[in-house]
Amino acid sequence: KSWTKWDSKSRKKFPYKYAAEERIFMLEGQAELTPDDGSPMVTISKGDQVIIQKGFECKWKVTKRIKKYYT
Repeated sequence: KSWTKWDSKSRKKFPYKYAAEERIFMLEGQAELTPDDGSPMVTISKGDQVIIQKGFECKWKVTKRIKKYYT
């Protein structure tokens, strides 16, 4: 698979449901991910590598503009 670059630009808060596993490499910025199942909030930021499982549902809150690669 190839990696896609994403920039949050003006997106600040949004819900998201992952239809497939996603791998993320954070180039810049920071966000808080709050799982819909009541699990504790997770903060991801510049330099983090994250694997999100298929079916995960959360609310994103971008606290610093994000630039990331994902696949």
